[in-house]
Amino acid sequence: MRLIALASSVLASVSLLTTAALPMEAREFKLDVIDTRNPDVSERSTKDDSRFTWFEEGGYGACGYMNSNSDFVVAINEDQWDNGAHCGEFITISYDGRSTTAEIVDLCPGCPDDGLDLTEGLFTYLAGDLSIGVIYGTWSYQ
Repeated sequence: MRLIALASSVLASVSLLTTAALPMEAREFKLDVIDTRNPDVSERSTKDDSRFTWFEEGGYGACGYMNSNSDFVVAINEDQWDNGAHCGEFITISYDGRSTTAEIVDLCPGCPDDGLDLTEGLFTYLAGDLSIGVIYGTWSYQ
């Protein structure tokens, strides 16, 4: 135990001496922020050719947030729900040259993998008309 403490002390001293001898610019360093909520990088990739449908919101979603039909919010598919781990996260969603930001606030048990259910307002913004019913676009976590 004493050997470990001695080795730690020697390493700390060498580190301090080495760092102190460097000019200030060389001592500066950058910390990378790592998102530990969902460390799987594949989850962060863009979802292409994803199925988007629309739903009437007007109430509390599975995340517990009060939403309205005009809000740009989505319900995420069951495979990516992950017990609500994505609640409150923002995504970038695109269709036919239009792109915007939306918040994940609900669960869509009937949506396929990578599929999303959009509020009326968000669907109308992207597609122009609710009567289209289903569109295919891309989305990614921000």
